[in-house]
Amino acid sequence: GVSYIVPQKIHYENLDDKLELFLRVKSEFKDVKLVIKGDGEIIKTNKKRHMAPAEMEKVILYKKELLPYKEITIEVVS
Repeated sequence: GVSYIVPQKIHYENLDDKLELFLRVKSEFKDVKLVIKGDGEIIKTNKKRHMAPAEMEKVILYKKELLPYKEITIEVVS
């Protein structure tokens, strides 16, 4: 799973057009998907061939994708 993510809180009024999220995973993964959800509904998926704790992952979300949701979660799915 995801070890941590930065930023942890988002203030929509302070966003420009896009939001960059940075995260690390707890263990090594191969051929997985990063699933980004808003209030439990899938917003976006990113396929990843390899993920490791030593590598910082970057996810870009746009303000228009985020606005309808109160809670955003990111999961690693095999």
